Amino acid sequence: IEARRLEEIGVRELTLIGQDLTAYGSDLHAGSTLVGLLESLLRETTIPWLRLLYLYPTGISDELLALMAREERIVPYLDIPLQHVSDPVLKRMNRRYGRRDIDVLLGKIRQWLPECAIRTTLMVGFPGETESDVTEMVGFLEQWRLDHVGIFSYADEEGSPAFLLPD
Repeated sequence: IEARRLEEIGVRELTLIGQDLTAYGSDLHAGSTLVGLLESLLRETTIPWLRLLYLYPTGISDELLALMAREERIVPYLDIPLQHVSDPVLKRMNRRYGRRDIDVLLGKIRQWLPECAIRTTLMVGFPGETESDVTEMVGFLEQWRLDHVGIFSYADEEGSPAFLLPD
């Protein structure tokens, strides 16, 4: 309903945004998914551009990539906050993915959507990070040549699990 109202007032791009957009529907009735939401938006509106922001790597499915590949109204742009690529750092961050998972995902994206712009954010200085971890990150960036990369430094936040980590 909201998308149709926005379309009526002339909206040309609808950006779907969430901390983890791929989790859409997990708190709704069974069967609600991001793919289902996109299919509804495509069916019920003619808004020319649908953009997706903040998709966790573990939630990007082949089904989503296939939909994006066949629907030109879904902007070929993915914002995937990887945060790091080194397995030891990702493990300390409590991420459910590793470097191999990231490489497989990026390979799938390039296969399904060769022209897709990929944006990510990476963190340096996480507790326990080594020079080797940073070197791996640099090699990753050279290998994948992502379109937009934001890099920020770790900052202690009292009360967070990372605050208690050594180094």
